[in-house]
Amino acid sequence: MNSAESLDLLKIRSQLGRDRLYQPDDLVIFDCIDSTNEWALSQCCKDVNLPRACFAEQQVKGRGRKDRIWYSPYAQNIYMSLVREFNTQITQLSGLSMVVGICIVRTLSDFGIKAGLKWPNDVYIGLAKVAGILIETRIKPGTNGCAVIGVGLNYDMADVSSAQIETPWTDLLKEAGDNCKLDRNLVAGKMLNEIMSGCDFYEESGFEGFRDEWTRYDLCVGKMLDIHHDKGVSRGQYLGINENGALMAQVDGCQKVFYAADVSIRMKK
Repeated sequence: MNSAESLDLLKIRSQLGRDRLYQPDDLVIFDCIDSTNEWALSQCCKDVNLPRACFAEQQVKGRGRKDRIWYSPYAQNIYMSLVREFNTQITQLSGLSMVVGICIVRTLSDFGIKAGLKWPNDVYIGLAKVAGILIETRIKPGTNGCAVIGVGLNYDMADVSSAQIETPWTDLLKEAGDNCKLDRNLVAGKMLNEIMSGCDFYEESGFEGFRDEWTRYDLCVGKMLDIHHDKGVSRGQYLGINENGALMAQVDGCQKVFYAADVSIRMKK
């Protein structure tokens, strides 16, 4: 990546709707931060108006689901967190991470990149992961609660060794090819705007309003899965998702339902 292409507030804001994050403190960029999600979580405890969002050139304590380390090299990718209130109980936000995944797929499609989704919230291009999502919730006095939406999107990982990251991965520049000029700031802004729009609709419709679109991007269709849970690993045939976004699988002759907070999956070839 061209090192001169730093994150730019004006370019990111150019992709946002007119009434979105228009106050100076509503959208910030950090050069280096422990974790964008930690910053966003801290906003839930303050007497400030939400939503707010931040980007960072680097995270030194970036993390994904189940506290896995999220590798965050300087000025190579997109690290973002959005914090907003919801008018529904936070216990009813189980499908939010899947909605955010759909929003990322939509964003990449706008740049000519075809992506898919691995339940519950990993974005893949082919067999390689390009983005991950971490949702965290907090109670904010006077509201039903806040959700923090963290996204790590690989933009340029050319200088990163495959040995440094356990999961097969790819990045946008590699997938876009030499003939496509992909502006990191425009991708960041479009993605944030798409996620904010998705959250608005999710608040009205729940996950059911996104279920058909998820099915179009679903990479698990027809796959056998290893389902990792606190009692070990179960092998099952993927059956799809229910109206709440929970995974359904045929395990030992029985149809079972699994929730994202309790399990992780590995697709079998």
